[in-house]
Amino acid sequence: MPLTEQESAELESHRRSQAERRKAAAEEAERRELDVARLVAKLEEPGPEGPGGVRVTPRRGADFEIVDNPFGLFAVRKPDDHALLTWENAPEKKKLSTDWLSTYLRHYILPKERMIEWCQIGAQRPGLVIQTATAFLRMMGIATEDEAKK
Repeated sequence: MPLTEQESAELESHRRSQAERRKAAAEEAERRELDVARLVAKLEEPGPEGPGGVRVTPRRGADFEIVDNPFGLFAVRKPDDHALLTWENAPEKKKLSTDWLSTYLRHYILPKERMIEWCQIGAQRPGLVIQTATAFLRMMGIATEDEAKK
């Protein structure tokens, strides 16, 4: 049975609004991709000369990991020996607390000037803390439950 004129107009209106939403989502994804690329470029800038005149260039995945969340774009730096020791000595119950994770991870957030912003967002949106912890643990070589199931 063919659509009435009113139904055809309603369907066309629906299709237009869907196309506009897809276009806006695509533009937002492109903006986000550019923001990620800029943050990675900033974090991968060579550091100052070290011993023997060697410059260290941080690398994504090895020295830092990007945390791309709808509430903010951050990075978490590679865990140091203190982070590993703290993690190993923490009781399992503590490791599941987003409050403890937030305190534990805040010193590893990059860029450092956005650490307070990360803490504020993480207090309201615990998913950000969990996403950051997952990236941090991955760099430690510790698989999360979800990754272990795969």
